[in-house]
Amino acid sequence: MTVRVLNVWWDGRIVGQFTQDKHGYIGFAYTEAWLDDKNASTFGLTSEAPGAFLSP
Repeated sequence: MTVRVLNVWWDGRIVGQFTQDKHGYIGFAYTEAWLDDKNASTFGLTSEAPGAFLSP
């Protein structure tokens, strides 16, 4: 069950949704429109210390 949702935008377009469930687990899903766009890029989500800023 997702309890937090953050829409991610780039250059005026929605890219996808960053989610966090009740246990603190996070996820990201690109929109189909973004993935179908041949000119769109995909981005990796990283941090220097995994979980450091993602704590529930």
